[in-house]
Amino acid sequence: MAIIYIASKFALKDEVQELYNRLAAYGHVVTIIWWAWEGKESLANLSDDEFYSDKRIQYIKKRDLFGIDNCDVFVLLSDDKKELNFNGANFEMGYATAKGKEVYIIGKLGWSALYSGATFCTSIEDFLVKITGD
Repeated sequence: MAIIYIASKFALKDEVQELYNRLAAYGHVVTIIWWAWEGKESLANLSDDEFYSDKRIQYIKKRDLFGIDNCDVFVLLSDDKKELNFNGANFEMGYATAKGKEVYIIGKLGWSALYSGATFCTSIEDFLVKITGD
């Protein structure tokens, strides 16, 4: 059993949920279920200052870093058909790398030195084979 942090985008919420379900079926634990949060739209009209000083945003950062601190495996889930760019997930992956976590990337990303050292997977299925041996 592995303890896993899943990083991605809200736009890939369905794929993240699928990965979560598949991991749970193998008995793995996911530290933070961030994609279940429905409050993102309530932040849309805030100024930059209001957004970054909002207590919900400060809590989310602390929560996510806690989730990374307590995982064995960090996985960044991207799209498997087109390259995506990430902001918050790149920060999270850098933090996980600095903490010595095992890092996997599922899907396509643009080239970046940041991603060197990660294990690349072409799909959720490929990732599951790599971490479960099945």
